[in-house]
Amino acid sequence: MATAAVRAAPKKGIRLSWSDPRLRNIVWQILVVGAVAYVVWYLASNTARNLALRNIATGFGFLGREAGLPIGESLLPYEPTDTYARALLIGVLNTLKVAFAGCILATIFGTLLGIARLSRNWLMARLASAYVEVARVEVARDLPLVLIIGIFDLLTAGKTAIVEPAWQGFGVEVYVAVGVIYFVFCFAMSKYSQGLEAEFNKHVRR
Repeated sequence: MATAAVRAAPKKGIRLSWSDPRLRNIVWQILVVGAVAYVVWYLASNTARNLALRNIATGFGFLGREAGLPIGESLLPYEPTDTYARALLIGVLNTLKVAFAGCILATIFGTLLGIARLSRNWLMARLASAYVEVARVEVARDLPLVLIIGIFDLLTAGKTAIVEPAWQGFGVEVYVAVGVIYFVFCFAMSKYSQGLEAEFNKHVRR
């Protein structure tokens, strides 16, 4: 039996025309990489210049100095005269406490809400469904409680830092750092949520 040889179609080269999508993709990638590299260079050089002008040493030596920061609630004994390292530890513990409480309460509330949606009581099921749709679309879609608290907490810390005399002129760097931190956390959380949703959809199809 004769078989016909199937030859792969030859690949077309990239045309030096803006109508070629491959050329546009390459150009946009180069522009984005260049813009990111310029921002990183600007922030690094500006930060180094301002640190040199104010004789501020870099590193983690400040962790051993007195913090002078009042903290209202703490799981461990804390005074403003304690070091920055202890203040950082108190902040981490407070964050974990809020996160743990938020997870427990959200789990209980979500379970009760799910049971209400499956209820045979028409009114209860409709009210639960309406709450879920409104909360997801209008109020706080993909915005957990811990993230809301963290936004205000980190922004407050940034505002407190830039009003200090030693940190005058670092406003741009502070807010860019805050933005980068939130971007990293939000991006990681979104990818994790997409993975959970894909896994859930696979089980639902079965």
